[in-house]
Amino acid sequence: MKKMAAATANSFILLASLSSCSCFQLASNFEPEPAPTRWTNCSAPGCPPTADARGGETTEQTVAGQKPWKSWNHCRLRHAMDSIGKRNVTFTVLGGSATAGAGLPVGQLNWFKHLERMVSHSMTGAKFKNAAQGGTESFWGASLMDSVVGDTDVLLWEYAINDFKGSSTGYPEESPESMRKGIEFFIRRGLQLPSRPALVFVYLYDAATHYDTFHSTALSYQNIVLQQFADAGVDIIVVPVSESLRFIGAQTEMNDHHPGPRGHEAISQSVWKEMRWAAAEAHESCSPEEYKAAASAADIPEGSDFAKDNFLHALQQMRSVSGTPVQPRFGKSNFSTDACELGEATLENFTNCSEVVMDIFGKGEPGRADRKIGYDIPPCAGNRILRIRMGGLAEGDSSGFIGMHVGGGKDARNEWPHTIRIRIDGHQPAEFTPRSAVNRFGAVFNLWIPLNLSAARRTTSQELALALCMPEDNVTGNWQESFWSPFHNGGGRVDWITVFVGA
Repeated sequence: MKKMAAATANSFILLASLSSCSCFQLASNFEPEPAPTRWTNCSAPGCPPTADARGGETTEQTVAGQKPWKSWNHCRLRHAMDSIGKRNVTFTVLGGSATAGAGLPVGQLNWFKHLERMVSHSMTGAKFKNAAQGGTESFWGASLMDSVVGDTDVLLWEYAINDFKGSSTGYPEESPESMRKGIEFFIRRGLQLPSRPALVFVYLYDAATHYDTFHSTALSYQNIVLQQFADAGVDIIVVPVSESLRFIGAQTEMNDHHPGPRGHEAISQSVWKEMRWAAAEAHESCSPEEYKAAASAADIPEGSDFAKDNFLHALQQMRSVSGTPVQPRFGKSNFSTDACELGEATLENFTNCSEVVMDIFGKGEPGRADRKIGYDIPPCAGNRILRIRMGGLAEGDSSGFIGMHVGGGKDARNEWPHTIRIRIDGHQPAEFTPRSAVNRFGAVFNLWIPLNLSAARRTTSQELALALCMPEDNVTGNWQESFWSPFHNGGGRVDWITVFVGA
């Protein structure tokens, strides 16, 4: 490989693993298709694109900005591309509302759907799964990856707007340290998926730059983390789309900070071009098993921000199982839920249980598949509870953390400023206040609970049972005029839960 000499010491760990596996050489008939023919000099904002051989990236036609780049190793991506039509190959994207299609006119396609059509035009048989969820970020995608994604051959990321936040996102800007930690946690969790997917990072822009430069502050700070993993041999492509969007005058059809139809098409063209060229330039193809062994062998040190965060460092050492009713989901949820009236002794001693009530609390635009749905939590009066039984624990698991997001009703921004009562297994119930001083990553989880499993449980893989209720009657969330409750006498909701466990 041409760039081996420039790789860091960590890359030689990966290279040694790859060289010992039975990687096969490139198929001689796989050559890069002509690059997408969309970009040319556009004399006025919004003018229609015409053909140009390699993206029209001349000095006269482009504005200096953030450029696409990729790692030296693309054997995993190459194998996925070569396998289309021969076995099940899956492309999955995690991202925010832009990728979900927010703001698009009815009938128009988001960029990921455009990408699906481009791939299918060349190679039939691949599956495309859009797991984007409006208002989410890298830490959300990483923490719920097992239930929202499950597994995939190629994992695409689009969280640039929400990792930085600010402006019309409704949240204050994130610190550089937080952005770096979020992207590192995402990469490390992605490399733990069963098939160890190739990673494609699609960088949009800041919510505040969608009308001019389309610059991404998130990329400016996260690039160093991406480069560290790329140097170590992880199969990574980074695709900023600022030049493409500026070139077609995408600012003329923006809907708030969401791209319009031509913007989505431009994004898909940029992503497909970089993926095609990366796969074509790969010198080897490696199966998921071969790449899995190699990626696992690459001992990539934690970044300085990550390593200094003792809590995040601890989470990274643990397995995680998650559950949520949000849609869409493509993984396996290890949770089951009931609405119960509790007996006097344990969570198993219930007198009446029924299907749990769920409510949609997010936006539901036509054409969008993402739906924010929460489990309703009743007031504690009458011994009513939301019971959640969580599987996926293993023998030997002794401690960890439960992270959850608790809210009021009707709107995603409707926070819960009151207490919530939680009982774990047969222990005495305790009351917690979301967004307390111990909160981490409050936009994803606003309540963390330390988990210490009993010695008896460590010898089995039995379910962990939680009972949740709201101890105060007739109280609601605190967002504007959203004084809505799921029950006649109050109550709130829980949107997602992740259990991090380890020995």
